[in-house]
Amino acid sequence: MLFFQRLCSPKLFRFIFVGGLSTILDFVIYIILSSALPLNLSKFLSMCCSCTFSFFCNRSWTFRDTRRLKISHISKYIFVQTINIFVNVTSNSILFTVLHLNKLLSFCIATCIAMTINYILQKTIVFQHS
Repeated sequence: MLFFQRLCSPKLFRFIFVGGLSTILDFVIYIILSSALPLNLSKFLSMCCSCTFSFFCNRSWTFRDTRRLKISHISKYIFVQTINIFVNVTSNSILFTVLHLNKLLSFCIATCIAMTINYILQKTIVFQHS
């Protein structure tokens, strides 16, 4: 029962909601940029924008972190997001160029993979005191 309660925690639902908004932002920027820039650069830039948005939303709303913002918090977030961006861009590239899935499906699968890893890392590394 405890596992189910943790699985259905308000924090997880808030994270998913913020993730949804971040994904929409990511997708819109990605589609716009990928019409003029290389695929990986477009994905990298769209992820950077959505990660910045996500940090402030997750910090203030999802994890309700009221600690004074310090360089160490930002450093931990950048570390986690570097992993997140690498996983997202790499999986998107493999799905699109190696497995020949369409751009939308590659984007969605890559986002799901990265979001799962991102939640675990943010909860355990970035916002562990929240």
